Amino acid sequence: PSIIDFKTSSKPKRDSWIKGYYLQSSAYAAMYEERTGIAINQIVIAIAVENLEVQVFIKKPSEYIQEFIDLRKSYDIIHPDD
Repeated sequence: PSIIDFKTSSKPKRDSWIKGYYLQSSAYAAMYEERTGIAINQIVIAIAVENLEVQVFIKKPSEYIQEFIDLRKSYDIIHPDD
């Protein structure tokens, strides 16, 4: 199973520019698995670029979930009342 996130852009993106999308989709994958028990083995980012072909990036959520968890913990430390 996959988590697919559809995006739009006025210009093409580089893989290195969309790390935030990978973190977000990996979090979605972890939450989905937590609620359903179904593991998500890939995340797909599909970016519709104005007047160009759709860009498709495929990654494994396991590559990004720990970084997302670490960022979330940092946020909680900085914003304890949120």
